[in-house]
Amino acid sequence: MKKCAVLIAGPVRYLISTMRRLEEIKAEVDLEYYIYLWVDDLGNKVRKDEQEIDFLSIKEEFNVKFISFSEPFCDEDYSRIINQMTEVGQSNISNIMGMFKSMDVLAKQIEISPLTYDAILRVRTDCLILDKSFFKKKYDLSKISVSKNYLIPHSWISDHLMLANKENFLKIWSWCSQKKLYEIYIKNRLNPERVLADKCNKHNLEIVEEWKRYLDYHIIYNPAKENEPSWIKNQLLNEDVKKIYENIDSIFDSKDVELLDIVSKQKANQDYYAKNIFIKLYLKIKSWKV
Repeated sequence: MKKCAVLIAGPVRYLISTMRRLEEIKAEVDLEYYIYLWVDDLGNKVRKDEQEIDFLSIKEEFNVKFISFSEPFCDEDYSRIINQMTEVGQSNISNIMGMFKSMDVLAKQIEISPLTYDAILRVRTDCLILDKSFFKKKYDLSKISVSKNYLIPHSWISDHLMLANKENFLKIWSWCSQKKLYEIYIKNRLNPERVLADKCNKHNLEIVEEWKRYLDYHIIYNPAKENEPSWIKNQLLNEDVKKIYENIDSIFDSKDVELLDIVSKQKANQDYYAKNIFIKLYLKIKSWKV
């Protein structure tokens, strides 16, 4: 991979730090950015200390091919179309619609661009890449490289990170109409990870889970969530997010015992819930006997 288009969409959050980290670890890869931002975050997962941005400065510091922004819609704007409730733990409807619609805008920019890219990478504005060899790895670009999030079932596809060739990337993130987006979203019970899995299955795309959450990348919540590793909790108590991004190589230890234990338990939990209901019942009864 020599040239990669980076698509970033969502609330501002930690956009500048996320982009600087990508530049720091890009190795020999030429990165060009396509950005779509919401000027406000009306969701249920708002971060503290979002970074202030200046569009002119962004274009001066980074190789930006497209950048745009808009006011976000609110949940009430979708109430006529979508009258269901999201699942516990999911982002609210306006944020999920914002993600899919802004990514659709960026995908269409890639589609009409005269430029050629070896790969297209989706990154969130709050995604800190921990793995310094991220851009040095050899990826099979005929397949869809995604992040492995042990907090969701095996059959779902995480939206945190995704890398693919142009053709396959557009199959996932482009929509032929807003009506179709609403239909697929409702069909998949207002769950974005199910939507992504649905689209990959429809197009018979092969998935490779390349990057593990907490080990290869971290989604920055500020304040940190209760179930997150101690290292990020402690850092957020003493440092601002910008400093954490800047010093991550000296802060993060991928061999930390507590961190590995958290990931191991999350994997075991994911594996358990993927089992047949009768096997789970058997294991439950067996545990009682012990």
